[in-house]
Amino acid sequence: MTPEETKNRVLSIAREVAGNQSLEIEEGAEVLENFDSLGVLNFVTQLEQQFKIVFGERPDDFEAMSSLDQLVAWLQEHD
Repeated sequence: MTPEETKNRVLSIAREVAGNQSLEIEEGAEVLENFDSLGVLNFVTQLEQQFKIVFGERPDDFEAMSSLDQLVAWLQEHD
């Protein structure tokens, strides 16, 4: 999967979880600021299921969610 495809998939998941199909996340913006605490859990769960990954196995895993760019790069590394 290309980085652009990964980004589009992440945005699709974020829109679904947020219940907002027009949600946009800027390249350097923090991804999780778009959700409340339950939304964060749902977003992480959806990422884990759709990308077949597990967050929290390494100490820096959740730092990947500090921006859309970092999350896409992290998912590309774990693909």
